Amino acid sequence: MKNRILALLLAGLLTATMAACSTSGSQSGGTETGPSITTPKEDDSTTPDPDKEWQTVNKKVYTHKEVTLRDEPSSSGKAVKTLAAALELNCTKVSTAWSYVEYQGAYGYVSNAYITDTNILGTDFEGVPGGEKIMYANAKTITVRLYPSTADFSTEKGSYALNEEVTVIASNGQWYKVKYETKSGTVDYYVHISCLSDEKVIDPDDMTQYEGMFKDAPADTYLFTNCRVNFRKAPNKNASLIETLDAGVEVRVIQTGTVPSGETREWSYVEIKIAPEKEGDATTYKYGYISSDCLSATNPSGEMDLDDLLDLYPMFTEANKTMYIITGEDDGGNSINVRSTPSFPKDGEKSNLLISITSKKTDVASVKIVATGGVYDEATWVIIEYTDDKGTADTSDDKTVYGFITTKYLTTDSTGKEAVTLDSLLIKHPGFEVCQTETTITATKKANCYTAPENGKTPAKTLQSGDEVTLVAVETGSARNVWYVIKDASGNYYFVGMEFFAEN
Repeated sequence: MKNRILALLLAGLLTATMAACSTSGSQSGGTETGPSITTPKEDDSTTPDPDKEWQTVNKKVYTHKEVTLRDEPSSSGKAVKTLAAALELNCTKVSTAWSYVEYQGAYGYVSNAYITDTNILGTDFEGVPGGEKIMYANAKTITVRLYPSTADFSTEKGSYALNEEVTVIASNGQWYKVKYETKSGTVDYYVHISCLSDEKVIDPDDMTQYEGMFKDAPADTYLFTNCRVNFRKAPNKNASLIETLDAGVEVRVIQTGTVPSGETREWSYVEIKIAPEKEGDATTYKYGYISSDCLSATNPSGEMDLDDLLDLYPMFTEANKTMYIITGEDDGGNSINVRSTPSFPKDGEKSNLLISITSKKTDVASVKIVATGGVYDEATWVIIEYTDDKGTADTSDDKTVYGFITTKYLTTDSTGKEAVTLDSLLIKHPGFEVCQTETTITATKKANCYTAPENGKTPAKTLQSGDEVTLVAVETGSARNVWYVIKDASGNYYFVGMEFFAEN
């Protein structure tokens, strides 16, 4: 049982949350607090961008909140005009923090924090045949959003219950535009296409559909939750939530079974012992279902050595590297959090923070990386080794401790400056194999070059057909092998789709 559960761990920890449909159901989440950076005020970017950072583009962008159009790319620039939310702008130049745009004959700069490339106006939608059609919510609760996006700026405006009728009027292939009834009248809002079905669905809490799928587990099978996990009434990710459990909760496994509900997944029917609140009260128990890949024989809340962590998180690979924390431009330096698990706790969740390490220009902090290659919570993590000195002069009780940090704020430059080297790129983006022999390859057509293997971002540069570059690494972590890492004539590294090249 132990081996089978551990073997399934990778799949469970990499399972994506259905955030578009439901506000519940996430196994883990949150965002990295990262370096100590002050959150900017509305349309604030404290320093102008140097000309070398600007790139010429020709695209539409959209305001998702009111923003000031300025005559310079700086918060101290003169206000040209105030732009309302939900406007389409013509964008001709972009940098990391600002965009140069035009709206109704007015030109200027807006902060990138308040615009998006996503067409939040829905003007790319096509009406459904007949003008509208009835569909049905296919989860316990599905979310209705202001814009066709799951980004923070697209606020939740309401919800539908399981099998409730939804009037759909248009679609862009990813989202539906729907007629939503409010107290003040009917409003056009958006629902993700995965949340609606043409026919009513079976209630995921109805246990009759799971008959014959479960078998008794060996007697006295006790396991631990290995992450923050949802405890449900039925073996279905859309079933009603009993509660959310922290990592390290002991459960007794009663039955296990594989359920083909949308995606095939093994579930465990478990018993949780509830200790009495006061002396004299009886011990109580709760029963429900947990995804089996969120259970393991090792308690992650206890202190573990590196072997324990590698058993619990088998997608990490042992390494021996020294890297440095990016210091930033502020003399106060940056801080990076070392965590006991590779995840960011949400509001109200128990903190998994072990220590914070600060790196300053006058005292650049180094970290010893002992394992690489773990991707969780939409971030890439490494395991580091550090000494817990207890903050005292007495070193007799010092001990070696292991923790997780994200690669976002790491550099190979010992001065703490952000360095784009092949080593740093592959630490931050695992799943690539370095070529034993560097090969010259030729672009067969115009190709965008990116600083990360992600389409849709603003390209760092563009290759033209016939341009020659050096192939240095190939993606191996994807079934489709879609990315190359290339080096240009100036020695700069980029990610480029492999379909744009032919070997010489």
